[in-house]
Amino acid sequence: MTKHFLLSKTIWGGVISLLSFIVVFLISKTVQDKYFAITGILSSLLTIYGRITAKHKITFRRVRKNAR
Repeated sequence: MTKHFLLSKTIWGGVISLLSFIVVFLISKTVQDKYFAITGILSSLLTIYGRITAKHKITFRRVRKNAR
């Protein structure tokens, strides 16, 4: 099953995060704040890129409890 990338919650989360870090970068006054914003921008871009290029679905399996 495939879907358009704009229907991905991961893409939207990455875009919202990216936009917020761009705002932080633009209004920041200190080097520490700019560094924080740059690392946030890079991690958001990596999230978006990773979701677009992903080849496999992620699944979560329920952990079985040891029956005694």
